[in-house]
Formats: sequence, structure tokens, C-alpha cells
Amino acid sequence: MSKTNLIFGGAKNIFLTEGSTSFGYNTIAVDFRSLPQMRQLGYAVVFDATHSVEMPGGKEDKLGGQQQFVMDKISSDNLVKFSQVKLLALDVDGVLTDGGLYYNETGEELKKFNVKDGLGLKLLMQKGIEVAIISSSSAKATLHRAERLGIKYVFIGIEDKLIKLRGLCLELGLELNQVAYMGDDSVDLPVMRAVGCPVAVADAMPKNQDVAIYITEKKGGNGAVREFCDILIETN
Repeated sequence: MSKTNLIFGGAKNIFLTEGSTSFGYNTIAVDFRSLPQMRQLGYAVVFDATHSVEMPGGKEDKLGGQQQFVMDKISSDNLVKFSQVKLLALDVDGVLTDGGLYYNETGEELKKFNVKDGLGLKLLMQKGIEVAIISSSSAKATLHRAERLGIKYVFIGIEDKLIKLRGLCLELGLELNQVAYMGDDSVDLPVMRAVGCPVAVADAMPKNQDVAIYITEKKGGNGAVREFCDILIETN
């Protein structure tokens, strides 16, 4: 079905994927030049890895393939969910930081943030997706970091993150299924179970990973937030 037919048919969430051609020895070749070319059309582009492992005649007179080389990292259902995200809410310790705590001589708590995460959040906000920070810690370093990044919605010292998130959604006119939340520990579980896109960092606790629909390849404080920001930017 052509892009034009999809638009006139009322489709709102359109994803494009590349085709492929047969290239000798019953194998398939994918022309990767098609990916940036399709991106210029203004829609999200999905690389279907199964095209690269197809084998015409691989099952005698039927199409076969080498499925062992395909890892289903992001399902099509999740791509649709990501495309509907209007707010990314974040925990701090273990997500925006590596979870380590640092103290100066006066006992003030210090935090180390990742520059790439920060740029990812800025790019995400430029895309029109809101960003919020909700932390149970009361460290002032979080406020300073949010101010530098231009994040308007930052809440520290929060005991019940879900109540705070519900209030923010009401203020922004959003539903919880339009929210992605990144967490790493038990305090984040109620929120992760309530939102449409629960995300866990690579070194999150097992229960958080069980709830998540996406687990980052990067660890908290080491590019995990940037990784997910890039996905949201590509799918919105």
C-alpha cells in the first residue's frame, strides 16, 4: 500500500520499512541507502532485520530464512506505544546517575550526570515531548541540573511518585498511557506499572526489568537516557 493511500485512508501512525532484493546463492541484500532516503519523507523508519536473513527457496519451494541471526529488540506493538508518548518522566539515582552518592566536606550530596543524556533530553524537548524528573531524593544538585537543561517539571523529595505523576498529567491534559517512565528500583514500580511505556535501565533490579517493555542496553548514568531519547525522537 502506498504512503498516499495510507494518508487518505486516515492512518496517523505511519512507519516505513525497506524492501530487499535477491542477490545470488539464494540470499537477500538490503540497500541501506534506502533508510535515509525514506527518512526524508518525514515518517519513522523501521529496519526490518528479517529482510537480511531471508532465503528465497530456503524451504524448497517456500521462502525460508536464518532466524537465529535476528534479535527482536523492539516489537511493532512497542513502536506504536513509543510513537504515542507525550511525556518522559525520569527517576534520578540509578537512571540519570550511576547510583553512586558523593559527599563534600560539609556533607552536601553531589551527583554525577551524563552529558550525552542531557543533550538527548534537550533534543527530545525540541521535538515537543515534555520531560519531568521525579525523585525521592532531596538533593539540590537535581534542581541545578534540571535548570541547566531547561526542564520545567522537576520534583524532589517525593514519597509517592505515582500521585505526583497523576497530578502532572492532569495539569498537562495527558493520560498515563501517553507517559514513558524510566526507573531502576522498587520505589519506581508503582509508576512503571501504571504508565503506557515503562522502561528499565540495563542495571535495574530484576522486578523493574520484568515490568518494563523496553530495557536499555546502557546502564543508568552511562547513556541509558540518551538511548531511549533517541528512540522516542525517531518514533515521534
